Amino acid sequence: MILYLFRSFKMIYKIKKSWLFFTIFFRIANGFIPLIELWILQILINKVTMYITGNNDNLIIIVKLIVFQFFIIIVKSSLSNYFNVFDTKMEQMLDYYLGEIIMNKLISVPYYYYEIPSFYNHQYRILNNYGSRFLRPVKNLVEAVQNIISIVSYISFLYFIHWSLIFLGVVVAIPTLVIQYKYGNKKFAFHKDQSGKLREANYIIGLFGSKQSTKEIRLFKLRDKLLQRWKEIVLTNNKKYIRILNKQNRLSVGIDAFSGLLYALALVLIVYVIKIKKLSVGNFVTTIQSLKELQFSVNRISFLVALILESSLYIKDFFEFIDYEIDNKGTINEKIQLSLDNSRSIFSKGISVENLYYKYPLSDTYTLNNISFVIKPKEKVAIVGDNGSGKSTLIKILVGLYQPTQGKIFFSEKEIREIKDDDLRKNMTAIFQDFVKFAYSVKENIAFSDLDNITNEEKIKNVGLISGVDKLVEKLPKGYDTNLGKILPNSIDISGGEWQKIALSRALFKNSNIIILDEPTASLDPKSELSIFNQFMEIVKEKTAIFISHRMASARMADRIIVMKQGEIVEEGSHEYLMKKKGEYYNMYESQASWYQ
Repeated sequence: MILYLFRSFKMIYKIKKSWLFFTIFFRIANGFIPLIELWILQILINKVTMYITGNNDNLIIIVKLIVFQFFIIIVKSSLSNYFNVFDTKMEQMLDYYLGEIIMNKLISVPYYYYEIPSFYNHQYRILNNYGSRFLRPVKNLVEAVQNIISIVSYISFLYFIHWSLIFLGVVVAIPTLVIQYKYGNKKFAFHKDQSGKLREANYIIGLFGSKQSTKEIRLFKLRDKLLQRWKEIVLTNNKKYIRILNKQNRLSVGIDAFSGLLYALALVLIVYVIKIKKLSVGNFVTTIQSLKELQFSVNRISFLVALILESSLYIKDFFEFIDYEIDNKGTINEKIQLSLDNSRSIFSKGISVENLYYKYPLSDTYTLNNISFVIKPKEKVAIVGDNGSGKSTLIKILVGLYQPTQGKIFFSEKEIREIKDDDLRKNMTAIFQDFVKFAYSVKENIAFSDLDNITNEEKIKNVGLISGVDKLVEKLPKGYDTNLGKILPNSIDISGGEWQKIALSRALFKNSNIIILDEPTASLDPKSELSIFNQFMEIVKEKTAIFISHRMASARMADRIIVMKQGEIVEEGSHEYLMKKKGEYYNMYESQASWYQ
């Protein structure tokens, strides 16, 4: 735990060292102020007492002391308000800095992590108010130092009155620390345990706020069902948390009663000591005040220590998330970096898949079983099969999103695990069925696949002409600069088929040696899809192309067709060959023949 706290200090120091220095200085200075206030109060009371009894008629000293007290109040208030703003600015900087770290981590972890529910739970826990939560234990630690200085000041003052007052003021800290630490751990464990449920509650809220899902909620009258589910999760979560708080508060009441009893005993002792030592009224008042503040400071530091330990659990959770090991490719990449300077040539020499197996995390069954095939340079290959046959999983492995459980994939003589991710991404492009609909302009939606050419409007328009996007753009108010979707202001929403053409344009815009289409035209009618594929085949004639389609008429254009069923390749060959064979492909093609008549 100490190691994680040290790392948080180091990170804060790196972001803004001035905040750390000023905060420590401010807290240390604040720790001495109570002793100064006590000293002034004691002198003031004694002077006022003497003035009232007629032993001293110097009113100017009393006024000066009151003005000095007023000055201290103004200074404390000014510093406190200034540092509130200072802390808020630091939290904002942390939100920015940590947000960037988290997003970089999310995009760099192995893609298969997104198949694991515990990964979603972990990111849900750290994504809530991470700036303030990250800063909290550091602030608490510095505040604890301030309270320690105050405690030393009060102890020094009380020691000259009677040593037993120190014991009565400090002993209350022990049960406070135990209770706060115990229930701090319980609350963190509770939040960690409930993160999955709370994610579901947020998911339901998202369903109600989504244009796509709300139509089915209304159509199927799911409102009451989903709302009831949300209520059960939220109310159960709230009830369990309140139960923990009630137990903690009952014990806290007992601690407060114990503290009050000690304070009462201390008052009796103070009266006795003041009488024996014949001390002044100022001594009496400041002794009581010192004892009261000592008890408060001791309780506060016990609370802060427990809070630091509780908050450190979040710090630990955060660093465990960003410390996830990505994979073991780094060492290999360094070894082959120099040999891949001319990486485009590697991706222009075909693909070889040998004895490929894959199973998803937490699964005992293989999604792909002993897959082997070769794709020649510039060959056009269609992969067909029913839903669940493993087509999309195979594609995700080919583009490097998943690592094979067994088997190898070669681009030329290089195995995929030996190729840097940047080289892989640069020389391959893919558009999936669940492609992203970016809430940005048409131009950006197309050019996001090749940021080096994002300002090349001539290339963007040429791609739009090939894919048919130009006809859509003619109807848009700002042409290629029109924002799409419903998120940004002044955006225009478009149909599913038009989004498909945008996604296809994005794939064509990137000048890759290998182009993969994973059913991106599924929303188009069969004839429109056929038209798109005719254009697609024309523009990729000098490239290697792999495409997945449920529609056999599109597959017919390929040089070779791979037929998959239940994670295995069951047939392979040209359209003519497979039709003569009258097997799986023949049955699929015949069942769709009427679509194109």
